Amino acid sequence: MHPEDAQPTIDAWMQAVAEKRLFEFEHRIRRRDGEWRLCSIRAVPLLGGDGNIREWVGVHTDITERKRSEVALRESERRYRNLFNSIDEGFCIIEVVFDDHQTPVDWVFLEVNPAFEKQTGMFDIVGKRVRELIPDHEAYWYETYGKVCLTGEPIRFINEAKAMNNTWFDLFAFRVGGHGSRKVAVVFTNITERKLAEKALADSLRELRETEAALRVTQAALSKEKAALADHVAQLQQVNEHLLNATSEAQNLAAEIEKGRAHMAHLAQHDSLTKLPNRMLLNDRLAQAILLADRHGKSFALMFLDLDRFKYVNDSLGHAVGDQLLQSVAERLAVTVRGSDTLCRLGGDEFVILLADLEHAEDAALSAQKILDVLAPPHRIEQFALQITVSIGISIYPQDGLNADDLIRNADSAMYRAKASGRNNWRFFSRYESAGMA
Repeated sequence: MHPEDAQPTIDAWMQAVAEKRLFEFEHRIRRRDGEWRLCSIRAVPLLGGDGNIREWVGVHTDITERKRSEVALRESERRYRNLFNSIDEGFCIIEVVFDDHQTPVDWVFLEVNPAFEKQTGMFDIVGKRVRELIPDHEAYWYETYGKVCLTGEPIRFINEAKAMNNTWFDLFAFRVGGHGSRKVAVVFTNITERKLAEKALADSLRELRETEAALRVTQAALSKEKAALADHVAQLQQVNEHLLNATSEAQNLAAEIEKGRAHMAHLAQHDSLTKLPNRMLLNDRLAQAILLADRHGKSFALMFLDLDRFKYVNDSLGHAVGDQLLQSVAERLAVTVRGSDTLCRLGGDEFVILLADLEHAEDAALSAQKILDVLAPPHRIEQFALQITVSIGISIYPQDGLNADDLIRNADSAMYRAKASGRNNWRFFSRYESAGMA
């Protein structure tokens, strides 16, 4: 028995003897191989005819692994809750309701994050049915989520919720649980403003085409008039000058529209706070990297970065200081990547770096160490000198995943192992160790 546990065990035993009751206690026992194990003792007293304890019957159980599993489960739940509450995208878990013919007819909101309320404008909806909240919701939504339940196939789609004030959403839905589960998780973004901007741009382009068509008709008519009426040359010259001015204005308008389109495309693919590429552009770069790697028989690395204890900065100093710290981190990270690499902010305090055209896996480790060194000096934010560390997970294509989702997920898993190892370090993805963590 462990020296620290001996006396408490004896005291508890003597108390149970005095009270003639069940004895229960946990203490550490060293096995023959020298390893300390946590054990549980549970013993029942058997009384004789005189009412005194005749003997004890008990069980001694090794509960070491159970205790470790309980701690790991609590930590996993804590990380899930932090992620659930901090992501910018709306997130909810629903349970789809089917009728007797297996037709989806309703769903119940089981859980929503704060961003859900911001994205939809709906509050206090957990436990409520969607038909109660949005009676005129289109059948398309029930069919889509029902299909995800029945097939288990995730789906990415963009659709307009007319019953919700014509709001547009960009959504990704996937089943939670195995076959027969009726639960669906939905991650989404309100893109109504983007859709309105696209419509305005389309209307402007249509008006431009109509103007250009009218100008062509007018020019043709003027040319015919000039050939037939030589005595009106001066008048036609004036009209032609007017048309040239109108054409120039139309071209200027077209140039402005094209500039606006390019600006909107940039905003759609970049993070507004750090100006770094966002998840949309990262997915595009990953698709290109996979094609090039397959074509030339090479590999590349994906590094998933998560700032350690960044939430404490936001909670103690405010989001304004937290945003400036994120910008400072982004500037330092930018100097560590090559021109062929991609530095991206996924959201919150998460960053991803795509290391293209990787010769050796050790090169990714060198890059990770360089990042740790670059972020080590304090960040000067207003009157504060803030030190922030980062945990880094690394996945390698193709051995750690053949698509973008697998590579990101496995790099994320490796990052959590880095945090579990004390933070401010990096880890490569390992299927064996990830299975052990699960």
